[in-house]
Amino acid sequence: LVRSQNAGWSPEQVKADIMNTAEQDLFTGDNHTGTKYAPGRVGAGRIDAKAALDNKVLAYVADDPGAVSASFGPVAVRTPTTLHKTINVVNKGGTSETYVVTYDALTQVPGAAYSVSPSSVAVAAGQTKTVTLTLTVTPSQLTKTIDPTVDREQAGLPREYLAEASGRVLFTPQD
Repeated sequence: LVRSQNAGWSPEQVKADIMNTAEQDLFTGDNHTGTKYAPGRVGAGRIDAKAALDNKVLAYVADDPGAVSASFGPVAVRTPTTLHKTINVVNKGGTSETYVVTYDALTQVPGAAYSVSPSSVAVAAGQTKTVTLTLTVTPSQLTKTIDPTVDREQAGLPREYLAEASGRVLFTPQD
């Protein structure tokens, strides 16, 4: 549907549109209660076809062609490290759009911190702006934590797990 309505969009842009407009977070409890599942466990969310068809502003990582998510993957560090990902914000619509940009942490690891810059982005019709996602890792503070949606045991045995700091970069319309 998205491709048929936007024939000039690349496969990456169609994927970004579908992922950017996905909704319906999953929670550990009934009726949206409990802990929210992180993207590493459930992906971008449930596809919302109408939202994808109505959307004209796309956000996707610039550093990894073909990808949408700004993932750093597994990071092994011995010294304090700062990594960056550039996110393209592309306005395919006919009017200027302004967004407040924030990072919503869903799983956290002491010693790993995310930030976004700038905190606001205005994108004129037909233009592209960039936002930088920064990961700062301080090895001396790293502590192995488990995703709060994962049980510590599986079939009565201790479970193996990786510590993962993850969340979402949110673009909230300013108006």
